[in-house]
Amino acid sequence: QRATVEALSHMVEMINNDDCDEVQELYSKVLIAESKSDDLYDMIESSILANNEGRIEDFETTNKMLSSLRKSEKIADRALSIASLLLYASIGGDIH
Repeated sequence: QRATVEALSHMVEMINNDDCDEVQELYSKVLIAESKSDDLYDMIESSILANNEGRIEDFETTNKMLSSLRKSEKIADRALSIASLLLYASIGGDIH
């Protein structure tokens, strides 16, 4: 969750900033935090599935945990999307 909160925090800072250089720097920080979120999700998902392989009684707990992780990762993705639009609004150019 820490990476997701970082992405959101930096995205909010972008909203309140008028300096193009700082906006680009904050965008880079959002991109890095979102990437961390993706990597952590993949790593934890693999670990959980490997540790619970074949144990149906743990399915509900495992499913809830993975669902929470997916939601957190989606939030980080959306923060990156908003940051991309903010970067475009601030400095112009191409939307990635």
